[in-house]
Amino acid sequence: SIYRFRGGVSALFGEVARENDTEVKKLLTNYRSQKEVIEFVNRVFIDKIKNYSPQLTREEASGGYVEVLESDELLEATLTQVNRLIELGAALDDIAVLCATNGDGEEIKNLLQSQKIEVVTETTTKLINQRSVQAVLEYLKYLYFKEDIYRHNFFALIGQESQAISPVNINCVALFDIIKGCIEKYQLFSDDFHLIRFLDAVRSYTDIDALIFEYERLDVSAAASDLSGVRVLTVHKSKGLEYKHVIVMDRLKKPPAARGSIIYEYDGITLQNVYLRTSGRDAIDAEYASALAKEKALVLEDSLNALYVAFTRAKENLFIIKKSEQSQFDILELSCERYGELHVQKVEKSLQLKVKKLMYEELYYGTQSDLLSLESQEQEDLSAINFGLAMHYMLEMMPAFSDDAIAHAKDMLLNKYGFMLEAMEVEDILQRVERLVNKKEFLDLIAGGKLYREKALRYKNNLRYLDLLIEKEDGSYIIVDYKSGMNFTQDHHKQVRYYINAVREISQARVEGYLCYLLEESIEIVKV
Repeated sequence: SIYRFRGGVSALFGEVARENDTEVKKLLTNYRSQKEVIEFVNRVFIDKIKNYSPQLTREEASGGYVEVLESDELLEATLTQVNRLIELGAALDDIAVLCATNGDGEEIKNLLQSQKIEVVTETTTKLINQRSVQAVLEYLKYLYFKEDIYRHNFFALIGQESQAISPVNINCVALFDIIKGCIEKYQLFSDDFHLIRFLDAVRSYTDIDALIFEYERLDVSAAASDLSGVRVLTVHKSKGLEYKHVIVMDRLKKPPAARGSIIYEYDGITLQNVYLRTSGRDAIDAEYASALAKEKALVLEDSLNALYVAFTRAKENLFIIKKSEQSQFDILELSCERYGELHVQKVEKSLQLKVKKLMYEELYYGTQSDLLSLESQEQEDLSAINFGLAMHYMLEMMPAFSDDAIAHAKDMLLNKYGFMLEAMEVEDILQRVERLVNKKEFLDLIAGGKLYREKALRYKNNLRYLDLLIEKEDGSYIIVDYKSGMNFTQDHHKQVRYYINAVREISQARVEGYLCYLLEESIEIVKV
């Protein structure tokens, strides 16, 4: 664990394994890094980390390069190594600079950008910081505040001449539809996937007011495929990630004084004592001295774990840049050395991939996606689509088709779709379901059968989901397909006939199919 600064206690892993009588197996083979990186890490940490198990190298990982450099001009030394990799042909996306703190990361980011090197940081990966999303936000601000500065900002961001913007009734038009209309009118989509992610994110906002005044809280990452540049991040943020070329930079400033005024003394995972950190107390209080010694040992362990994480992010080449004094690497006793041969797979800059321009098209996935998509092409009624999805979901969540089961299914419906439905729409769905569970013709269909809700059906390389599949005692099957409207009856019949043929061919049994229309005023069951 490297998260002790957040209150993490690594002893929990061992305790959980012990309490649950869990066999712990070590994963000894490293499938990420090249041989020179792995062997360097083994040499450095074998005598530093308690119970360290040397990592084994896979046969094909015979290369790699490690270099330990010393410089008191850390920023310039780091820039030199980045330029070195770029000149050798490394892709910017394959280079990562790992720093001790966010402040260090900000400084190296500014230096790289001053040299016209693109950089990706935690800030730049936020969705709201992407140019296309910022443009849409400026558009919404103009509609809301009616201030020309936002209109000019909008057109500047999309690279068009400033012009009048047609008014939109923001009190009547749904926020999602306002944004979609903006994207379509000004042809913003192209191949920008940030906007797709933004459209998905704003579904949780009820109106434009909520988004305008709260969008900075929108903690959503941008589409990774649209981000390019040298990655600059802290060691803690790098856990779980990997890069071909990693530069681990020493901390720019002196290490901070001991965090926290409280010392917690643990025996395993059991809290034994709590002490107020007091200078000089360890000279006269043996118990405090013991607790302080344990605390320092844990701090050292945490530091070693963090450096281990940093070094093992490298897949091919690892550069360590340390200061001559007060270095965070002092605990490792590193000397300036080179191991292996530096090899960079050159990226041909002349290679231009021809990407077909994408046009924005709404897609509806999940239950009944094929027909919902068809309906949307005809009427583009997003609320009707959401209504149908919500009704299907409530029926799926019915543990039994009875009045007693409705309350539970309603809770599940509200948990998943409540934010996008009006109160009257929820009530409408409830009434339709209540009529269904009291419809004798429907109850006769399911009587004595084994029910499968949202049953997956793979047939001729196509995956479909049956709303309700009933397996009767005689081995025959009944398919029931729910609909909330009768606008596309011919296509509904075609869909169910496809299901019938598929189930019949797979099971070699007798199969019947029914369309179950849960309408506003009645339930209509039609045999196909």
